[in-house]
Amino acid sequence: MHKLIMVFSIILLMNSGVMAQEIEFLHDTPWEEVVAKAKKEKKVIFIDAYTTWCGPCKRMSRTVFTDERAGSFFNKNFINVKYDMEKPEGRKFGSKYPVSGYPTLYFIDYTEDIVLKEMGAKPVPAFVELGKKALSSVDRSGDYAGEYEKGNRDPQLVYNYVEALIKANKPSLKIANDYLRSQQDLSTPENLRFILMATIEADSRIFDLLLKHKKAIIAQNSEEVVSKKVKDACMATVEKAIEYDEKDLLIEAQNKMKAYDKKLAKPFILESNMSFALAYNDADTYIRDATKFASKYAKKDTKKLFSMAKTIQEHFSESKKAMEVAESFAKKATAKSDNYQDLLYCAMLMKANGHIKEAIKVAERALPLARKAGKRSEDRVNFFIKDLKKQLG
Repeated sequence: MHKLIMVFSIILLMNSGVMAQEIEFLHDTPWEEVVAKAKKEKKVIFIDAYTTWCGPCKRMSRTVFTDERAGSFFNKNFINVKYDMEKPEGRKFGSKYPVSGYPTLYFIDYTEDIVLKEMGAKPVPAFVELGKKALSSVDRSGDYAGEYEKGNRDPQLVYNYVEALIKANKPSLKIANDYLRSQQDLSTPENLRFILMATIEADSRIFDLLLKHKKAIIAQNSEEVVSKKVKDACMATVEKAIEYDEKDLLIEAQNKMKAYDKKLAKPFILESNMSFALAYNDADTYIRDATKFASKYAKKDTKKLFSMAKTIQEHFSESKKAMEVAESFAKKATAKSDNYQDLLYCAMLMKANGHIKEAIKVAERALPLARKAGKRSEDRVNFFIKDLKKQLG
């Protein structure tokens, strides 16, 4: 389980494909509209209650809400809303849900009941865990379990029951399979809809049914919707492969993705190999596939390049080869960067690799940008440059 938790952030990145993803917020949207959207999508609402002068609020907006791990997880599971608590909609929200400090992070069900409330900024891992805790607190399966246990097999009731079990992260495959085995014609619109909803793992009969009826299911929905469902199911099997150290499951997930779409499978195979390698501290495999991924799929994706560089630094810093690769990713990401923090991070990697002269040049590029950000930022970069020059003697 420890290995599964360690690579959870990498797995989240893969659900959104190659491009980086940050949290998509509704801004100061009337509460009634937010609730209506949440009811329609059957989702919990996440609210960032902030003010423009709040330092920790700004930090979360800059470093947490823009993070791929947070973006992938929160966009998938929540309706995300930002309320400036000094604007009319924010004050209106605060009159119903009191806020005494900033930021306040609310999780509210579409029933308008509070699921979870936390005050204060959180780093990315703790923030994602907070979201998982909120999801686990909402379990609607009990609304349907009683009728199902009495023998009610109405298709809509079974659909709602399985959907609720999935959202509550409870076992659902037996009930879903029992229902599908009872159906004589799986090609009806209702049953195709059920197959798509019930597909949660690649290593399952239901996934095979999705592949069998792929064209009809795409026609009924959209290629984007179905492809996302397939990626999520394949990633669930990758998670299982990591948790139980089962390479065969990893290969099965990759083969199922290939069976669905060979083009989508190529980046998926590389990233799933990277996740497995990271879980078992296999630096060589991670570096090999990260290098391939960067050259083929992330040439201009600065966030992805930085994400891989930081992963290497955090997990494989003892490997000189790995750190050189991390530096190369950071260089590509900052080639045209106007963000002093990105440039400073790249310079820090260069320093760690002993490339002091190159680090000074990059840090000096960061200096005028840091100056625009404020005196504290400027002082930070100046101190770093002085330290580098001391090392040169």
